[in-house]
Parts: sequence; C-alpha cells; structure tokens
Amino acid sequence: MKKFVLILLWIAFGSGSLYAEIPKVSVSDAKTPPPNYWTGPSSVTTGSTTTYTFDNGNVYPGVTWYINRGMPVSYSESGTTYTITVEWHQAGSGYVMIAYDTDIMILGGTKNVSVTGSTYVPVPNATFNTPTYTCGTTVSTRTGSPPAQYVWYWQTASNGTSMSNSTTTYTQTTSGNLYLRAVTANSPYVWSAAQMVGNRTVYSTAPSTPATATDGHLISPASSAVCRARCRGETNCSAKVWPVSSDPAARASSS
Repeated sequence: MKKFVLILLWIAFGSGSLYAEIPKVSVSDAKTPPPNYWTGPSSVTTGSTTTYTFDNGNVYPGVTWYINRGMPVSYSESGTTYTITVEWHQAGSGYVMIAYDTDIMILGGTKNVSVTGSTYVPVPNATFNTPTYTCGTTVSTRTGSPPAQYVWYWQTASNGTSMSNSTTTYTQTTSGNLYLRAVTANSPYVWSAAQMVGNRTVYSTAPSTPATATDGHLISPASSAVCRARCRGETNCSAKVWPVSSDPAARASSS
C-alpha cells in the first residue's frame, strides 16, 4: 500500500525528487485508549473533600504529590496503591499529580479535576495554651501554622476582619470572647469561618486585702502564682488561699 501511494505522488507531481513518508498506524492502537491508573471524581465543588487513588501495578520507594486548587488532607500507600484525600479551595481547572524520584517523573500522567464554586478558606485548626493572667491583661498563645497561601488573625468577634495581629500571642485588656480566622494571603481577601479560642477574663481590680493567712486569690494556675491582691499593692501573698473554685483563674492554691 505504501508503495502504491508513493507511485501516485510521483505521477501527480512529476519525476522530480519528491519523497513522502506515510506513517504506519495500527488499527488496534487507534481504538485503544491510554491506560487510566486513577480513580476519583473529575468534577468537584469548593469546600468538598474527595479521595483519589493511583495504581499502575508498580511499587515506588517514595512519591511526591502535586495538587492545584486544593490542599492535601491525608495520604497513604499500600502495595502498589497510592491514595490521597484533597480538600478543594478554589474554582477552576485543578489537578492531582503524583511523581517519583528527584527527576520529577510523572507516573501515569495527571488526574484533571474541574472545581466549581466560590473560594473556600479552611477554618484554622490551631491549639491554644492556658492563658497567662496578670493584673489588667490576659495573654493567649496559639500553636500551629496556616498553609502558605493563608494568614491567621486574632479577632474579638466571630465575623471580625482585623488584620492587626497575626502573631502567635494575643493580649486582651478587656474580658470577652476571642477567635482566630484565616484569610487569603493576597487580594481579593476571602475569610474563613471563625475558630473559637475561648472566653477570656481580664482581672483589672483586686478583692479586698486578705484578712487572714488563708484568705487570698490567685488569678492563674499555681505554677504562675500571681496573687490577685497584688493589683492593690499587696506583696505578702505567701500561704494565702481561696477556697476551691471552678474558675481556672481562681483555683485553690498557695503562691
């Protein structure tokens, strides 16, 4: 067949030095799609969490995942099966991709994912240490860090949008609820729902001067041993104790 085609081309264009390369195409190859090593949805919405698995029948000693428009929640491997769970944050053309070794060899191509919906910002998942109480201030400290594309800010209202403090500590001078919210690092800014830190009490006044050696008030756990009476200038707080209280800032202890 190839020889016949070349003869026709020679007749059509004359006997000059014209050569035509006709590629060989296998009919079976044309009908067989490339192997699909992925399982998982191709269409998702922002805020949803979906799981994807990759299995091409081979075991790899170490893999790297690449995700566009989402964040990994968890991943695992078992034999030849590699699994990742993704939380989707931004609308658009996303993907999940797996690579092996330092050469960034892509295994089995890319799982393309269409993401629809408005931008989703995950709620902070920080943990908080026991507040530190002093006369007139209460200091809260968080641990944990936001993903690179977000910033965590302290707020005194659940819908607050203040960008004044993103450090790991926050000092209150008035009692009230305290929250933590995430926001996109770049404009246009999109905020998450609030993570509740807690209701914090600020002790700005002192009780009456202790009348006896067993009448006093500690405003923090025993390890800090800050005597509330010191707000009034009281200096001799040794052995002065309040009765047991459910208030952690007033637990029974000696200084």
